[in-house]
Amino acid sequence: MNRISIVIIFAQIILSFFSLPAYAQYSDKEEYQLLLDEITILQNNNLLPEDQHALLDSANAYADKNMYDIAAVFLEELVQSQPVFDNGEPRFSPVVRKNYELFIRTGIDYNRQEFEVGYFQTDSVFIDQVQKPYIAVNYRQYLLRNTLNSTFFFLDFRYDKENITTLAKLETDFTTKYFESRINFGFMYDNNALFPDLSYKEGNTRQYFRWQVSPGMIWLLDNTLRYKKYRAPSVSVPDFIRDQLSSGFTLWGGGSNSYSFNYNLDYNESLHIDNNDYRMHTFDLAVSNIGPAFFNYTLDLAYRANRFEYIISDSVIKNNSQSIFADINITVNFMPQARFKAIYRPKIKSYRIKTEQEPDYTYHELSAMLNFDLSTLINMESGFLFESKMHKEFSGSLTEYIKEQNYYGSGLALGFNYNSLDGYYISLSGSYLWRRYPDAIDLDIFRMYSNKNILSLLLMLQIPISRHLEINAFISYDNDQDLDTDENNTRSSFFSAEIVYKF
Repeated sequence: MNRISIVIIFAQIILSFFSLPAYAQYSDKEEYQLLLDEITILQNNNLLPEDQHALLDSANAYADKNMYDIAAVFLEELVQSQPVFDNGEPRFSPVVRKNYELFIRTGIDYNRQEFEVGYFQTDSVFIDQVQKPYIAVNYRQYLLRNTLNSTFFFLDFRYDKENITTLAKLETDFTTKYFESRINFGFMYDNNALFPDLSYKEGNTRQYFRWQVSPGMIWLLDNTLRYKKYRAPSVSVPDFIRDQLSSGFTLWGGGSNSYSFNYNLDYNESLHIDNNDYRMHTFDLAVSNIGPAFFNYTLDLAYRANRFEYIISDSVIKNNSQSIFADINITVNFMPQARFKAIYRPKIKSYRIKTEQEPDYTYHELSAMLNFDLSTLINMESGFLFESKMHKEFSGSLTEYIKEQNYYGSGLALGFNYNSLDGYYISLSGSYLWRRYPDAIDLDIFRMYSNKNILSLLLMLQIPISRHLEINAFISYDNDQDLDTDENNTRSSFFSAEIVYKF
């Protein structure tokens, strides 16, 4: 499904607070891939029952749209819901799988955004609303399929009043006792009826390799290359080539400790235009204990260097940035059905060329949650949120324009998850954040940074009606209330629902 960018950003923010990542030292894409590896083991041994494929199908649908953060949520629920062995014996009997998969989806995407703007004693509300009923067909044909190897052709077609989008992909997977590879080639075509200039063609390929070098060492290489060409490229929307490379080693020491050394390259080159070009290198070192224990932790320390170019007012801005950041996850399992979870993400970022628009800053993000299993199917959590971003002044800078960007916030969060073995999945999460800008400039006409209270809600549903029919829904709501003026309030809501028929 196509997703409006603001909805994707909102979903990522919510999921960062409420998802419980099993592999926090990895990116969203890497976390998705690692979880998919676990599911593949179950499938290859015929241990994944047919009535559990709905979660996997949803994950694949989001992953095909590069929404790996949401896809990982579905896979994590699927992994955690599989008590594969009971008293030493496999719980599920082997199932016979077809050589093809066919899905028909129909539903609606609805997005509404409201912006209040005040100017000289008057105020207005701008409303941007989009309703897009759609129909989609997903077809996967296996050309080769056995326990260790598979080759398949995948076709996805979607039609709504704005877009006709087609994705075709050919993939081959090869697995041995110590080695695994996945290689695919894809082509995507999108025709935009409302904005024809945004229509595009895209060719892409992915190469994934994982090799168990020794009993205590695994090497991973994952590379994705994309070439995207628009019908009418422009300065703001240029054609581009993008390559995302990830490689690293994971080592297992004594006990259940693991150590990871990773390198990531994100390279984007706009064609014929020097805008949105960047070369981002990331190095990280992570250590964690992954086995059952009273105290579980993941400590990830990373360094990132980014060289980028973009255009502002017909001027090409070239700059370099450096970031040092960490991802610290702690879990205290003080009861079998209850645990304390904390995630702390500090970050320090600096620029080679310093401006009031891009000053150096220090950022802190903390979430502390109490997590409870009310039953084998129901999980709840609640806790506290904190954030802080402080910008650094530099010689010759206009102090007031830098300090006004500083903010801090605190809030509360709640989460509810229901997941059953027969395919039902319900996830509801919400947060209320008090964000304050203590040094914001108070202007009668306009105020860029102002104190606000932010309410965010997210609901995800998957309801199987029968063996072949299911209903999916994705609902988000974001309400920013400006406390310093009677205007400048924003509200964003997104609703997507679909009926899926699986042949």
